[in-house]
Amino acid sequence: MLLRSLSKHVKDQNWFAVTLDFLIVVIGVYIGIEVSNWNAKRIDIDRGESFSARLLQNIRLEFQMYETEDNYYSTVHDYAKRAIALMDSDDPALDNEFIVSAYNASQYYYGEPVRSTYDELIATGNLYLLQDENLRNAALFLYKSTNRLRLAEYVLHSDYRERVRRVMPYDIQNAVREQCGDMVDSVTGFSSGIPADCRIEFSSDRIAAAAVAVRNDSDLRSDLVLLLSSFGYYISDAAATRRLTEQRLDGSYDGRAIPVAGQDGR
Repeated sequence: MLLRSLSKHVKDQNWFAVTLDFLIVVIGVYIGIEVSNWNAKRIDIDRGESFSARLLQNIRLEFQMYETEDNYYSTVHDYAKRAIALMDSDDPALDNEFIVSAYNASQYYYGEPVRSTYDELIATGNLYLLQDENLRNAALFLYKSTNRLRLAEYVLHSDYRERVRRVMPYDIQNAVREQCGDMVDSVTGFSSGIPADCRIEFSSDRIAAAAVAVRNDSDLRSDLVLLLSSFGYYISDAAATRRLTEQRLDGSYDGRAIPVAGQDGR
């Protein structure tokens, strides 16, 4: 209809009407584009809000993982310090505590990161949809950090973990695992930690023999000292990652860098 009118006005050389028709076309196209852009922006806002809610939930779950592992490895660290303190003891009454401490000083735990939303945002190039700059910065910092993994690998690949499990009799190891090892959460099925203080019910003669075997291995002693040398730093670095992520979330981060275990002589 508009094209027919425009053709008639051109034929009649009614330039005012031609101009008016042209303006109607331009304005119509402009409004159409604006409406389309508004719809696209509205869709992006909705998607951004959905991603933000999911990402924040993932980060909160990741914080829970950090807390669980901090408690877990703090207890393992305490067992390691107790084992080194009892290494030269000749009191048979302390053999049980020594054996449990020596074994639990090698305990390992690692939960896979809760990062599905972050990975989706990166893979699809949709990180720009996050309107909350604090949330975006917190996610980038948290999921690029390797401190939680480094802590777990420090224990998992330690010479002490391998050696103590070579030296200590298997029946004693099994008793410690069953009676003083990981406490499994009935809901999640994952470890919720290990008891901070524990003794095993087992033959005192077998415990004494195991204690002698562990104490007489000079390499095991030095491996335990090596494990302890940086253990506390790895724990504190992982805890700092969570703390600095929380600061980024609430906007209170002051720009200070996080140290890394193994550097600066640690």
